[in-house]
Amino acid sequence: MPRRAPSRCARRACSDALGGHQQHEHQGDEREEEREQPPEERGPPLAPGDRRRPGDDEDPEDEADGVADDERRVGGEQVHAASRGLRVTRLWRDILSVALDPVRSVRRARRARRRGWRWRVGWRRRPGSGTVLGGRAAMGTEPTDDGRLAPALRAWFLGPPRRHGEVLTDRVVSFLELFYDLVFVVLVGQVAHTLAGNLGWAGVADFAVVFGLVWIAWLNGSLYHEMHGREDGRGRTYIFVQMLLLVVLAVYAGEATGSQSTGFAVTYTLLLAVLALQWWTIRRYDVEESFRRSTVHYVLAIALVGVLMLASAALPDGPRLVVWAGIVVGWVLSAVVEFNRAEMPEWDVPVTESMAERFGLLTIIVLGEVVVGVTDGLIEVGPTPVAVATGLLALCVGFGFWWNYFDAVGRRTPQARRGQFTLWLVIHLPLTGAIAAAGAGMVSLVEHAADDHVPAGTAWLLAGSSALLLGLLGALVRTLDYRDALGGLVGTVSRSAWAGALACMAVGLAAAVVPGVRGWVLALSLTVVNGLVWAYVFARQVRQSGLPAPGRPAAGAEA
Repeated sequence: MPRRAPSRCARRACSDALGGHQQHEHQGDEREEEREQPPEERGPPLAPGDRRRPGDDEDPEDEADGVADDERRVGGEQVHAASRGLRVTRLWRDILSVALDPVRSVRRARRARRRGWRWRVGWRRRPGSGTVLGGRAAMGTEPTDDGRLAPALRAWFLGPPRRHGEVLTDRVVSFLELFYDLVFVVLVGQVAHTLAGNLGWAGVADFAVVFGLVWIAWLNGSLYHEMHGREDGRGRTYIFVQMLLLVVLAVYAGEATGSQSTGFAVTYTLLLAVLALQWWTIRRYDVEESFRRSTVHYVLAIALVGVLMLASAALPDGPRLVVWAGIVVGWVLSAVVEFNRAEMPEWDVPVTESMAERFGLLTIIVLGEVVVGVTDGLIEVGPTPVAVATGLLALCVGFGFWWNYFDAVGRRTPQARRGQFTLWLVIHLPLTGAIAAAGAGMVSLVEHAADDHVPAGTAWLLAGSSALLLGLLGALVRTLDYRDALGGLVGTVSRSAWAGALACMAVGLAAAVVPGVRGWVLALSLTVVNGLVWAYVFARQVRQSGLPAPGRPAAGAEA
């Protein structure tokens, strides 16, 4: 907007201040010349508070000039104070213009996009100092040197997300994403704790549905940040708003299928609204019409899920659980259909190491439930010798989960093909759920360590979770883009994992039917099965390409 011309009073005050400044400079020159004189020519020193030297002629004109100098000095101080107040006023005006007028900023951005302009980040520069808001690499845009606060705040908080195709192949998982995942540690813990108290088929069904909803929320937030997020004020604000709602969701997650179902449904609907808003903003910045149309379809699907979740709050327990299960199954099927549409001009979902690392971190989160389950069981029964032994063996089962998953999958990315990526994505839902369910079963296993026979529900839950994990792992390795020696052993890994899954089911059947099978026997048997699966693949790898280097896979043929 054009600046208003200064008033007559302001111009007069500035002129007086300039005159006073010049007068002070003239007096400073006189004092400098006086210091250069010899001491005998300077005269006696001035008395305190005296402006004249003794012996100077008292001229009325000089006295009048002194009075004028005092007036100019006072006027200059007033102008300085006024200018300082003006700067403070402009600062608050810039802040309020960003905080109270986002609609105008968005309209201005739309006009700029229509004219072919791009957002330019403005940050404050001072001579000899760094930037206030960060460097160009952190922002992902270019700097401006106008020195104004309002454009910088607009660019920092209203800057555009990355469009489809703007993939950061060398991106690493940020501390913001790690902070975001911490909320899901609490959410998964609440859901698993509910399953630990009800190991029947009804408890397993409730756990599967609620865990599926939590997993979908995590995937939407993580996938958005991977594909379109930036490390700026806008991206951080979206993440923190999600975390606020996820914390509230964790309060209701423990009784989501019971007394707290209404709160869970309403909070989940609000979370979906935030996610839909995030995805909708991508449509405004995408160039290709196919990507814009795909985004519209996805946002409409999220909106439909939100309507169903909100409507389910008024249903009884049974029908509500059916609706939620339909949401989970429908999301999986819609993802498979959407990601494999032939109308897509190119496969634009980023297959990056950072995405694979995010799924690995989620696996670490659910593996933490194994540790929590063993600890909770020991706290309940006390550290008796048989309970401690059973708990340690149960923890070894979790070690086997970690060993097989991260040796076979780890940070390996899926193949950059639609079908393989979709399968890799969907498999992680039941795989992570199986690990979390096994952690819930550890509580009952340790609590009944002193019993003559392990409970049938505990045996089936632990053995079934282990079998499901190994079976899915055998399918998951076939979707990966192996670039090391293990690539020639994909069939070996799959067959070994599937054989281990059958062995786990046999162990569970024996523990549930054969009398006298105690908890530590079940834990030891599952540990041995997981160990044999890894040992067989390791032996084949050594015979084929030698001992792999510690910390990284051996180089060799690709799949």
